[in-house]
Amino acid sequence: MIALYVLAFATGFGIFRPIAGTLTLLVIAGVFAWTIARARSGQVTMTVPRVAMLASLIALLVGALLGILLALLVLSLRMGEARRPGALAASAQS
Repeated sequence: MIALYVLAFATGFGIFRPIAGTLTLLVIAGVFAWTIARARSGQVTMTVPRVAMLASLIALLVGALLGILLALLVLSLRMGEARRPGALAASAQS
């Protein structure tokens, strides 16, 4: 999954980046849900290192979500520029 995400960034901007980011976010959310389930089941004791790992998973989830939203924003701005009449001619002159 991470190789697909790296490939999405190597190809540049486009719809592939938010799609790969969403798939990666789903995998991260699955790991987070599994971690929470294990912590609540009582199978593991929540020590300081385990709480730190849980906090790092939360930061990873937030970062992945913000990255997807940013990629969608950039994509929509680029699509909006291409749809304006004369946008390509104006960009070619500058």
